[in-house]
Amino acid sequence: MRWIVRFALTALLLLSSSVALAGWLGGELPAVELSFARFQARELTYGVYLMDAWRGLDVPLGMEGRFMGPPTWSQDGRWLIANTGGQITRLDMQTFSISHVEQPWLGTEVSLSPDGNQLAFTLWVGTDNAPLLFTGSPEGDDPTLLTNMVALAPAWSPDGESIVFVGMRDGGRLYRVTPEGGEVQALTDIPGRNPAWSPDGMRLAFSVLDNNDLGNIFSIAADGGDLRQLTTTPWDERYPAWSPDGAWLAYSASGSNANSYDLDIYVMRPEGGSPRRLTRVTSSEIYPAWRPTG
Repeated sequence: MRWIVRFALTALLLLSSSVALAGWLGGELPAVELSFARFQARELTYGVYLMDAWRGLDVPLGMEGRFMGPPTWSQDGRWLIANTGGQITRLDMQTFSISHVEQPWLGTEVSLSPDGNQLAFTLWVGTDNAPLLFTGSPEGDDPTLLTNMVALAPAWSPDGESIVFVGMRDGGRLYRVTPEGGEVQALTDIPGRNPAWSPDGMRLAFSVLDNNDLGNIFSIAADGGDLRQLTTTPWDERYPAWSPDGAWLAYSASGSNANSYDLDIYVMRPEGGSPRRLTRVTSSEIYPAWRPTG
């Protein structure tokens, strides 16, 4: 399996590099790599894929599981980390080798710190079996509890100074806490999901679900001000992710099939506007994550 992944990735990178210059000179966008998770309906598993964001070619990375947490990249683009089936899976993009950290405390959603030394993650604990927010090393050292608030979807800030998460209080608003824990700060007055930091740390993109559990994409300043609604469709739109240069937002959307579980990856400008569809597969593509340029 590993040599197949290596061959496919090499082909993708060669194709991307060969067409990037031609596309750029022709006024199109240069090749940029984007990972995402795809639900495999036949096997009832999720798999992580890497694609050329502008040309649509995607290849499997060999990271699979019965359930999948959002993948997170190291800042240099070498490591891709995700919770696959209850364990942390790490893919080395230089050797294409996969390793696992098998610890009972590992949770379902992870975010890697900018220096690569810590993970923020949610762990289901306690008599209520509710997810709480922790930090710990990627090697599986003893975790540190940050807050007793039920938490989802941690996102580490680019400067490493804070972690934003969905606190399941008052319908699930966005909150911020330092990596050391302590007092949490509410950022939104409306329910939010799937927060993602802009590369400069100035804004957060997130999704807001309506009463029918359909999402739209919003953004807000890092201090909680300047709320903007970026999409206004009746579709289901969620899981926003900023490109490394901050010029684009990728996200998952159901398109005109508002009640469908089939989600595709789209991109749009951070200020909103007409989206561009990247995937066209009868499955669910979720958790887009741009590979950093290093």
